Amino acid sequence: HRLESLKSLSAECKFTQWSSRNPEKIPLTLRTETTKVRFMRPNLIRLERSLNYNERGESGWHRVPNFQTIAINRETEWRIHGFSREYERWAADPAKPGIGVPTASLLDGFFSSEESQVNRVRAFKKEHLLISLTLEPHQVIHFVHGDVGSEATWDEHLTIGKDGLIHRIEAVKSDRTVHRLSVLTQVSLNPKFKPESFAYQPPASFHPYVYKDLPARTLPIGSIAPDFTIQTQDGKPLRFADYRGKVVVLDFWATWCGPCMQAFPHTSSIARKYRDKGVVVLAVDVGDPVDLFKAWIPRHPELAVIFAIDPAGIKGKGIDTRLYKVSGIPTQYVIGADGKIVAALVGYDGDGGAALEKAVQKACGV
Repeated sequence: HRLESLKSLSAECKFTQWSSRNPEKIPLTLRTETTKVRFMRPNLIRLERSLNYNERGESGWHRVPNFQTIAINRETEWRIHGFSREYERWAADPAKPGIGVPTASLLDGFFSSEESQVNRVRAFKKEHLLISLTLEPHQVIHFVHGDVGSEATWDEHLTIGKDGLIHRIEAVKSDRTVHRLSVLTQVSLNPKFKPESFAYQPPASFHPYVYKDLPARTLPIGSIAPDFTIQTQDGKPLRFADYRGKVVVLDFWATWCGPCMQAFPHTSSIARKYRDKGVVVLAVDVGDPVDLFKAWIPRHPELAVIFAIDPAGIKGKGIDTRLYKVSGIPTQYVIGADGKIVAALVGYDGDGGAALEKAVQKACGV
């Protein structure tokens, strides 16, 4: 909670990540970041970040340098991408200062306790992912937690400095294929900044970032939906073939997927509305361990869908990727009574389920 009491702050954060496909071999990738940070309430931010991504190839290490600038004042938010010489600009949101800004895990929580390390641990506990939490000598917090979307666990050590801030975070994945280290240095508490010093203009040679909508890859409309067998929440087999003759909304999701959670109430409402026309929703979890899935279901009795899980989904070998070409969740397929795909919807755009309902109506012949 020390961050919340500060009016301003400047520091340097250093982040290093080693990655390897095999814990017994030398790292295949090495990522380093050095971020110079200036914060001032209520919503003034300046980050100057240099990044290096190193990849080991046949002829040795290949280095890809880059830099990024994030500048937020009372009116405008800038994000500068040095490698591509592009910038993004939009109006700053005074109601949510700094929310979603990739600062550094050491300083998460300066503008909002929602993003603090304390709240992060609480979230792990709420989702039944917190395995252990202990306070060790020399102001070190040690905790072990599960990993959303994976069977792996993480072992983390947080070191608290004399100033009450987290100065070091070391995290190691249980299979030892990923090792992360974050270190906070050159800390200045409550420095006197002038608000105008946060004003920013991108270099003249930079150009606006162009957003590109990439077409989503799904199974072809009109093709037969592949058959499969997965598990119900009780561990019993669920066979897709048993639903032939009904209109099925096949919804791929996970408990940690924000858009999935946003879409669920609307999907459930459609399930209730068209139940008498033979419509069922099969909501297949493809991103969680079975025990987490089972713990989540009882807390959401309001959802009128049939829940199921593919245990192979968390390993990237589920029916979503093997059979249905799912590249992101939520993905929903509307399948007619004849077993043919009527529509495929990827993501959730906040339309209140309008596109899904239209597809269901088409499948029902309404």
